[in-house]
Amino acid sequence: MRKVRGIILVLAFATAISAWAQRSSDWRTFKVSDGLAESFVTSVSVGQRSNVWVKHFDADAVSHLNGYRTRTIPGPHRGAYRIHESRSGQLWAAHTEGLQEFKNGMWIRYPVDEIRQEFQTTMIRNVRSIPIIPLRQGHVLFLLFDQLMEFKNEWPPQSETKTLRHVSQTRLEKFSDMTLGRDGTFWIIGKHGILRLASSQRITDESVWEEFLIDPALEAQDLQQAFADDAGGLTAVAESTATGRKVIVHFDGESWFTVSPGNHRIRQAWKTPDGRFWAVSINSLLRQEWDGTWGEDRDVPAIQFFDVATEANGVFWLATSEGLLRHSPALWQSPTGLRPNVSSIRSIGERSDGSIWMASAEGVTVRQGQTWHSLPFPEIPEQPFRSGEFIFPLKSGKLVTGVDGNLLCLDPVARTYSTRRHPSGAPLKPLGLLGNRNLCVQVMETEETLRLEVFDGERFSAAEFPEPPFPAKTGLLILFATTVGEMWLSSDSGLARYTKGNWQLAEIDSAPEWATCFVEMNNGKIWCGTRDSIWEFDGKTWGILRTGFDRVNAITQSRDGIVWVASNGGLFRFQQGEWTDYAAQDGLPSNAITDVFEDRTGQIWAGATRGAAIFLPRSDMDEPRSFITKIETGQEDSVTISFGGADRWKVTTPEQLLFSHRLDEKEWSPFSPERTVSFHNLSAGTHYFQVRAMDRNRNIDPQPALLDFEVRLPWYQETRLVLITLAGLGVAVFFASLAFNRHRRLQRSYAEVEKIVALRTKQLEQANAQLLHSQKMTALGALAAGVAHDFNSILSIIKGSAQIIEANLSDRTKIKIRTERIKTAVEQGSEVIKAMLGFSRPADNDAARCDLNRLISDTIKLLGDRFERDIQVMFTPSQSLPDVFKSPNLIQQILLNFIFNAADALDGKGKIEIRVAQARELPPNPVLLPEEAQDYVAISVCDSGCGISSEMLPRVFEPFFTTKALSSRRGTGLGLSMAYELAKEMGCGLSVESVLGKGSSFTVIIPVKNSGADTPIDSRDGAEIPQHSNSVESTIKKTNHETTSRPHN
Repeated sequence: MRKVRGIILVLAFATAISAWAQRSSDWRTFKVSDGLAESFVTSVSVGQRSNVWVKHFDADAVSHLNGYRTRTIPGPHRGAYRIHESRSGQLWAAHTEGLQEFKNGMWIRYPVDEIRQEFQTTMIRNVRSIPIIPLRQGHVLFLLFDQLMEFKNEWPPQSETKTLRHVSQTRLEKFSDMTLGRDGTFWIIGKHGILRLASSQRITDESVWEEFLIDPALEAQDLQQAFADDAGGLTAVAESTATGRKVIVHFDGESWFTVSPGNHRIRQAWKTPDGRFWAVSINSLLRQEWDGTWGEDRDVPAIQFFDVATEANGVFWLATSEGLLRHSPALWQSPTGLRPNVSSIRSIGERSDGSIWMASAEGVTVRQGQTWHSLPFPEIPEQPFRSGEFIFPLKSGKLVTGVDGNLLCLDPVARTYSTRRHPSGAPLKPLGLLGNRNLCVQVMETEETLRLEVFDGERFSAAEFPEPPFPAKTGLLILFATTVGEMWLSSDSGLARYTKGNWQLAEIDSAPEWATCFVEMNNGKIWCGTRDSIWEFDGKTWGILRTGFDRVNAITQSRDGIVWVASNGGLFRFQQGEWTDYAAQDGLPSNAITDVFEDRTGQIWAGATRGAAIFLPRSDMDEPRSFITKIETGQEDSVTISFGGADRWKVTTPEQLLFSHRLDEKEWSPFSPERTVSFHNLSAGTHYFQVRAMDRNRNIDPQPALLDFEVRLPWYQETRLVLITLAGLGVAVFFASLAFNRHRRLQRSYAEVEKIVALRTKQLEQANAQLLHSQKMTALGALAAGVAHDFNSILSIIKGSAQIIEANLSDRTKIKIRTERIKTAVEQGSEVIKAMLGFSRPADNDAARCDLNRLISDTIKLLGDRFERDIQVMFTPSQSLPDVFKSPNLIQQILLNFIFNAADALDGKGKIEIRVAQARELPPNPVLLPEEAQDYVAISVCDSGCGISSEMLPRVFEPFFTTKALSSRRGTGLGLSMAYELAKEMGCGLSVESVLGKGSSFTVIIPVKNSGADTPIDSRDGAEIPQHSNSVESTIKKTNHETTSRPHN
């Protein structure tokens, strides 16, 4: 026994070191370096959206953590009160005058009289804040000592409060705290017990509450600081009526019990899923050990503790003076209720009744229900479980192992051991279970034979299969039976397969040696573990799957297809072609794993040299996030991309994350720790790269990071472009030869085509000149009637004056007066004749410097007195009007067309106003844009006639379009069209405005350009133009528009 005790002491010391490592890996600390506004944390809360909100001691800010990044927002008004987040993301906090909400980057106060009165009358509220729970938008519950109230602020500023439950309606005497359960249950705790409501979604003053009073025998009252747990229970701190000390009170949904933390003055307490209680005082963190005692967790580097917040799956937060601490259970945890084992677990299994057993060097531990029973081995000369030996659960329910050449049997029901020897007294070696779950043993009577027998838990019997074909002195290792009736037997000289009633030796060079374990996979294949490798048998041959193991001790496949491998170098998980390894840093008792198996509930168990552990994947269900850090281009067709990731709350460190990537929607690569990837010989064009991270619990980023990049290659390296170029050259050569032949034939017809084009061009020019002259003659004819009347008046004056002179030859005064009157009439007639001759003769359209005031006056003279008598034409010359370098004849023709068009609109009577002004900007929506110039001169002809409808206005400049087709004054529809062509020829612009029933305004816009000193000057420039004080100047605004040609419908 001295040897056994020595081993136990060494293992106990190693276990203490391992336990420290496990506890340390459960903690994460957040400080200023992690983004907090300040390391000194006074309160912490977990919102209903799993965000963490932290208040600080001195910093006037609130830190917000979502697991991936940390940010800060302005802090609420002074007070170390918790921040509460609703499901919809609203933030609320209490203050001495009421409630406050964070909205639009600032805290908004809402006064609540009931809260203000409680702060004024109860001093403890300055230390212990009023509990609040935000339900939904604008609805907040808050708890006073005497009532539960609801605050509504749906339509500001019409805020209101309502009492939902008064303490007088209960037997609690006084309210102290409230909280939400994991399943949405609503709890209120008080002095003598608790109230429970099934749901907090719709609480009214008519809601039915369940009331649970503390058992008087527990001698506890004044419950404070409630925490709900995953099992639906509630834990709070109470005061013992017997001792006056703080005790922990727990309600499991039906009954109460108390737990004493000793002499510690605890402030808050809570229960974790492993069944243990935790508590904090002002300067210590306490944890209940497996034996019920309390110890201080000194691995936490904190001086003072101020607040606690809990989450599901055993996660909790601590607000301390040294930072924000997060405790998260590791993926592997000690089984609930099992004291950490100080000895090596050699084997773990499950009996037919569902009880779990595990064997160590000290004995066998069996779990029945939720209770563990330790069954130490009897006093025997030799320690059980030498290297290579196992414990075997028989069909009869007994557990059997080999000890000192005999079989040691345990009856778990009777909890007794018995030793079984072979009837011949020969040493026995257990090899493995057969298909009927009886044990196959080797009877070592002599060295010349290999005798195998079967043990059923009571007696030995001969094996029903022949002896294996190994040499007589071969050392047998293990036997494995498959579900199809085959067996595999490993020895120190090779491997044998039993199939179809015969043994077959496997070839030494192509089969595993020194096999340590076997397992039959769901697909029928056989896996075998050796000292350093795992082999696979596909029904015909063996092949190596993976090497590099430090002795494979056990292999099992779970119901979901995951393969677990226990080795001295850690526990390995094979899933979907990927390997993941676990070690002590993930919560395992040690790195050396001796056994692994899955129970009937799907729970994975692992035995190690320093205890046992179960796999709890729910402790880390958050996916990591991936990101791309850098892209580098090498040669023209190579790209190197760097990437990384972050796990939420750093449960898996960045160095432990694995990554998978793909390019252009192809297959994902296997997960690996590599953080860079290079691509070569990429085709030209856009490529899409994606990468996703996986943590230690195989949580995979559901939204891979995406990068699109473009590869550009020289044209001669792009095969597709080269082929296209060659094909294009061939087509070009073909069409070039075809074009050459066509060109030779076309050259012969060019001369004839040029002659025809010249002839047609000459005819077109003649037609245009005739059309212009015809338009002038038409206008001249329209003037004939007025001119004839004018000349009749002139002749009448001359005739009358001549008669007066003839009758008064001696009166020189009358003769002189009449002579002057005759001269004046003759000059008037001469002016009319000159204007008509200049207008009617063939046009000289050469540009010349024009005085527009004089040009407009000459145009008006063409109208005659009769035209002016029936229709009043008004014109006021403009002062300081610049000269323009345009064709006077074309401008005069445009004005006459506008004037005649206005006269037609007036139906023979009315007023026409001609305006001329300098403009620097163009009018909006011109019909025709003028040439670019710094200044413009606009001549507008305005009438007060019938106007033009908006439907007709876009068509007035179309050829042959007229609104007088059915009137007595039938038009040709060419006047405005000709004006459009003339303005376009000169580079002038046109604009028209019309209001139906009020009149129209047609404007010609003439660009003003500096023609230089040698510009030809019109002979009329020297004449004086009368200046008038009431001259008109027009300003036209220019807008962004497209160049306009003819108006359209």
